[in-house]
Amino acid sequence: MSRGKRLDLFNRDFGEMKDFFNNREKLPSEHKLKIHKEKRRGKTVTVIKEFFISEIEQKKLIKELKSKFSTGGTLKNGTVEIQGDFGVKAKDLLKEKGFVF
Repeated sequence: MSRGKRLDLFNRDFGEMKDFFNNREKLPSEHKLKIHKEKRRGKTVTVIKEFFISEIEQKKLIKELKSKFSTGGTLKNGTVEIQGDFGVKAKDLLKEKGFVF
């Protein structure tokens, strides 16, 4: 095994450790959420990123957002996607819950 391969192996292990510590659950006040809009097939989608809460809590949150805004949405890898332009309303609702932007 050459020296370069060992360094690559070390970097990969360190990256896995970094992911482990970054993916832990956090309190809502410890979050730094990001909201932005995307256009998909001519329609607007509101994307909210970087949730570090349990999967059960994420499902409860997306369910509440969808019912509050009367629209569809999904949860993918800790990212909430809501159909439509609800950035301001979503931000207000999440601030009430204690999340930080």
